[in-house]
Formats: sequence, structure tokens, C-alpha cells
Amino acid sequence: MDALIQPPEVLLLLLSTLLLPALEAQRLEVQPKVTGYTNDDVTLHCRFIPGAEESKVDIVQWNLVSTESKAQEPIVVFDIHLGTDVKETHLKGRVNISGESDLIIHNVQMSDAGTYKCRVIAFPGGVFEESIQLEVQERKKPELVAVRVVLVLLLIALMAATVYLVFTGRFPWRQKGLQQEDVTTAAPHDDVIYVNVQRAAFDGAPSTHTAPANVNEVVLRGQQRTQEEEEEMETDL
Repeated sequence: MDALIQPPEVLLLLLSTLLLPALEAQRLEVQPKVTGYTNDDVTLHCRFIPGAEESKVDIVQWNLVSTESKAQEPIVVFDIHLGTDVKETHLKGRVNISGESDLIIHNVQMSDAGTYKCRVIAFPGGVFEESIQLEVQERKKPELVAVRVVLVLLLIALMAATVYLVFTGRFPWRQKGLQQEDVTTAAPHDDVIYVNVQRAAFDGAPSTHTAPANVNEVVLRGQQRTQEEEEEMETDL
């Protein structure tokens, strides 16, 4: 007889079999983290799953959690009998409840980032609450993106042109340097020697000046002039 299940135990087992699945099915379905962009609209989804018990939502309340005190500040409250009540916060005029319990924030600002609490009171299910983290990012303007793309393309073109000129040797300053190098290779004080040069006749008269007979004579004259210059320099000293 001790092995037999007593009637109270049978009743408790029956109740747990019937009620526990329904109680476990009742919950809030949310997206834990949502990203919004400045000047856009963002929706924080909060869906109540009634389960087999078919509970009905009576009140939906959205709160903003303070980052410092962790206290919850009411933003908007929806009552099935009283309607929607938007609280006095920095979000007033930019929030409303969509559908049954979703929160829509219009014209999102950087200051809107934070933790939001979705609180649902259902009958006869009870009270359910879930958190959503809202991250706000700066929306890049299309014209700024276009300018950056153009600058990158110009930089790539400039680099390609530089590489081409380097390999082909067509740099203007490089050519100028080569020309200067060719000009300056000659010694600045070298004498220019002319061989077999005659002065042109003036008014048909024959020239009385003739160039040295040969190169050796020119070289000797150059050496003689160099010696005379050295003697003059010693005399001056």
C-alpha cells in the first residue's frame, strides 16, 4: 500500500503537468541589443508571449535606467483602459508605443543611448520585464562619404603617376639636375684653345694675325703664360 500513489499526490502531479508548460511559455520576447543612428527612427521590440493560458496585456510601461543610480525613470505608459501617457523626459515628443508593446524613438540622439526596460502586466499571467540596450552611432552624411572616396582615388592616382615617372626617369627636376651636371663637368678655369683660327679680313684687307702653327706651340704658350702668372703672384707677395 505504501508504494501506491495517494490521491493528493495524483492531483498535484496532474496540476503540475497541466499548468507548468503554460506558465513556462509566458514570457517577453526582446532583442537584447539594438543599434540606432542619429536623426533616424529606431524601434525597440517587446513582444508578450501569452502561452496556453491566453493572458491578455493590460499595461505596458517603458522605463529608462539611469547609468549612475540604476534607478528606472518612466518614459511612456500604455493602459488598455486609460490610453497612452507620455512622461516628462528628454524623450517626450519623440516616443510612442507601436502595436501592443513596441517602443519607437523618433529622431534618435546620442543622449538616447542607454538601457531600456519593457514592463508588461498581463492578466492573469502576472508581471514580466526585460531589458534592451540601445547603442547610438553617428550617421555619416553622404556628401562626406563621397568626398572621402574622391580623395582616396586622387591619392591612388598620384601614387601611380609618381611610380611611373620614377621608373621612366621623366621627373623634370631630375632632367634639370642632369643638365646642370653636364654643364659643370668642365673645369671653370680651363683655357679654351683655338687651333688654326684666323681673324677675318676687314674691308677686304688680309689678316695680319695668324694662329699658332701647331698644337705644341699652343701648349708651350699656355705653359709660358702660366709661369708668368706665377711670377707675378710671387712679385705681388
